[in-house]
Amino acid sequence: SDSLAMTVNGAPWTPAKGSVGGQYTQGTTELLFGAQQNNNASALSFVVTGVTGTGTYLTNIGGNYTSFTPSLLYFVQSGQLTVTTFDLATHKASGTFAFVASTGTNVVTATQGTFTIIDLNVQ
Repeated sequence: SDSLAMTVNGAPWTPAKGSVGGQYTQGTTELLFGAQQNNNASALSFVVTGVTGTGTYLTNIGGNYTSFTPSLLYFVQSGQLTVTTFDLATHKASGTFAFVASTGTNVVTATQGTFTIIDLNVQ
């Protein structure tokens, strides 16, 4: 099944079962993946434009991290995506990621991120 994990501000972050998903839009070369934690504690939507295959991407990184308690929306300011599997024919993508996101006042740092999407929605 699809999976995602990361460390947020030094604490392990794991998603709710069944909440991980991803999409690749061929026309814009945009790879998006995300997930939500149990009990709506937080959610991630990570997007990188310009993804054309395996490799490391350091630009065109965006998305958001949402904390529901307290209710804060962090916008991804910078990050890195390394794609290790990218197979549009079989709808699979996997790799690692990290990012820094900010509300303008508060900052969240995500490290040691991993994702595996085995049912990538290809458009």
